[in-house]
Amino acid sequence: MNLFVITRKCALRTLSLRGCQRVLLLLLLTVFTSPFFASTPVRAELTITVSSDRNDKLSTTTTSVISPAITVPDKLLEKQRQLYKKVNRDLQDGSTASFTAHHDTLKSYPLYPYLQYSRISQNIRLSSEDSVAYFLNSFSDVPAARILRKRWLKLLYRRQRWQLFTSYYDPATASTSQQCQYQYARYKLGQKEAALRDALSLWTVGKSQPKACDLLFKRLTDEGKITEAIAWQRYTLAILNHKFQLARYIERFFTSSKYRNKAAFYRAVDRKPARVGDYGELGEDSADNRALIEHGISHLARQRATEAMKHWARYRQSHSFDEAAQRRMLPHMVKGLHKQKYDAAALGYLNDNIALADSKLLEWQLRILLRANDWVVLKQWINDLPATVL
Repeated sequence: MNLFVITRKCALRTLSLRGCQRVLLLLLLTVFTSPFFASTPVRAELTITVSSDRNDKLSTTTTSVISPAITVPDKLLEKQRQLYKKVNRDLQDGSTASFTAHHDTLKSYPLYPYLQYSRISQNIRLSSEDSVAYFLNSFSDVPAARILRKRWLKLLYRRQRWQLFTSYYDPATASTSQQCQYQYARYKLGQKEAALRDALSLWTVGKSQPKACDLLFKRLTDEGKITEAIAWQRYTLAILNHKFQLARYIERFFTSSKYRNKAAFYRAVDRKPARVGDYGELGEDSADNRALIEHGISHLARQRATEAMKHWARYRQSHSFDEAAQRRMLPHMVKGLHKQKYDAAALGYLNDNIALADSKLLEWQLRILLRANDWVVLKQWINDLPATVL
């Protein structure tokens, strides 16, 4: 019985699970103990997992997969494996003698780049530039390259080598901290306006940024780049993201009663979602108001879903909410109604807006009906679903 036949019988369930396991195990043992495998060199495929701790100390783990190969000399590979372990230990102990001695032998070994990383990173300094450049150019696709670049940029920034920092900066892999440091380096190199313009994009987010951004952001405030309008953009993002400590910090940029009053109303809606029913305050069909209406009604639906439905129906008529916003709001309404024991209303509201429902919401409703053992309603609901959602 060959492997295909066994697999087919297992797939068709004409052979028991235990039977499948036993036969397949015997077949594999037969294959790997055959004269072919006994006399054929093997190829070791290495799967490399790379990780680093907070101090950027690199560690690697490997797994081997044995497969037949005709041309790879396994004795050389075994020699390289043993040499790698010895050289790696020596490098960790601060000695580069064995690396120099066995460099040529290990150059074709899959983990060779990590020996190079260990050698360079043992004592990285400004004079290491040639070695760092060689590694980043030669092994750019190795995970260790990102770690080395991070350490190198950190050193360059600390030593205020702004030109070198910008030349080694890689926007494709840069963290938020590195993005801020890059703009600060540009600022120090005289590219002030461009740097501060891009710095505003880093500042105007709905969360606190890393401490590495502090120097750059201080330049923004010192040079008066953060206007009330820009601060308002970040303030709304912070409130909608429930970052209240950040929101309180941003309030210091509001000097006019207009923005102070707007900020107070935003806080009020977040704390008491029923304030979303203040149609006078939210009458303007602006992006800010639409975002706050969504935020307030989604929160209100958790407590008073029928009231949220009333407000949402009105705002859908008076404000230009796009289909994406309506899709986002539907689960809040349906789940809020269900949680507050308005099961029939929840199902009816979903049916009325079925074109806006995604698969997750439909699956959720299906589980609710199954859990309730309400087979009559379940059957009717499925039958009534339009073909486009099935």
